[in-house]
Amino acid sequence: MTGVVYNAYSYLFPSRSSATLPSDPPPIAERSLLILLLLSVQCRVPDEKAKNFREGIRSLRDAQGMEESDMAVPFRALYQLICRQLPNEEICLILYLLMIENEEFRVYVLSRLDPEILILQILRLLYDGIDGRTNYSQMYILLTILLLFSQDEVFNENIQKISISYQPWFTERLLKSVSLGGLTYLVLIRIIQFNLSSHRDVYFHTNCLATMANLGNSIQDIHPYVAQRLVSLFDIVAKRYQKLLKKAQQQGEDENSDAVAIYGDLVCLVLEIINSVLTRRLNSNPELIYSLLHKKDLFTQFQLHPRFAELIANIDNVISYFHARISEANLKSPSAEEISELIETAARTWPPGRLKEFPDLKFQYEEESESQDFFCPYVWALIYRHTWIYWDEDKTHILNDYIIHEEMEASAEQVV
Repeated sequence: MTGVVYNAYSYLFPSRSSATLPSDPPPIAERSLLILLLLSVQCRVPDEKAKNFREGIRSLRDAQGMEESDMAVPFRALYQLICRQLPNEEICLILYLLMIENEEFRVYVLSRLDPEILILQILRLLYDGIDGRTNYSQMYILLTILLLFSQDEVFNENIQKISISYQPWFTERLLKSVSLGGLTYLVLIRIIQFNLSSHRDVYFHTNCLATMANLGNSIQDIHPYVAQRLVSLFDIVAKRYQKLLKKAQQQGEDENSDAVAIYGDLVCLVLEIINSVLTRRLNSNPELIYSLLHKKDLFTQFQLHPRFAELIANIDNVISYFHARISEANLKSPSAEEISELIETAARTWPPGRLKEFPDLKFQYEEESESQDFFCPYVWALIYRHTWIYWDEDKTHILNDYIIHEEMEASAEQVV
């Protein structure tokens, strides 16, 4: 190690001795990926050369069916690599960049006939992440990727038709079979509930609800447990909204204070999701009707609320109609199966135009101009964890918010 390279290394990292170099450094591909990510997330400065790295990602084309080109890569091989290594945070980040920057790659991914291979991995990482309460940075990226998927209507339709068998990692309840769309709802609802009670990050629940809203226009044959969880979610946010509103009124505060406004938005959005399913797919979602009937008292307290009145009116309309059909059957102590059969029969004769229609719920992700404030230190934290560069320990505290979960995981392993 003599000559120009070693001299340059010694100059940049003078206190790093050869004895402390890692014996098994990461492969060059891993280092290259980190460098590519670093250059790509620092391009928000007004520097045309820096922007070229994003432009490079944007210009990639599928090598299949093309003549040899510097900007062509086999999308199929790239996609398979991403699916194999998705738990790797660098892979999550490159998938994110490809999805938002490269339209051709995004179309390729969305047009695949096996979305469950990738989506199930995303859902499991989110489920495990919220349970372990670690690595929120990666969860941000995964939630954004899900939102990007949900912006495509064909994708939304397809995942409602894909049946998923028992998944051992989903321990909330034993589900022998559920649609991929339904499982997505369950994982997102779990994240929302945890976030509202513990993490309390506005991005988490708004992103989850935005994805749920995009999927809501396509829901069909909703699983009974998914329907129950959706109605229970309304119960949770409604109770917290009322509690905060009452507290604000007692203290003479403005009803539009931040906390009250946030929960008011949540109540409204959950009601809009339920309305979206009812107005577009009522006939094919009897289990949601069953859950609404079972919890009909939850909605009466909002009937006169000026912001929610129209949304509640639609739900009340559905509840009244099907409650009347069940009453007309005059069954004594009807079972759940009998009520479900009555609902399915009545749904076939549901009169069209009975509900007020609202504009379609559609949310689009747009990367903020200040996004590098999150991405840049996140990528530097990944580089720091690989330890193949010397760091001044007195200065790396700026990355603490991004590396703390690493220490928590190490502590957990020691306990085990």
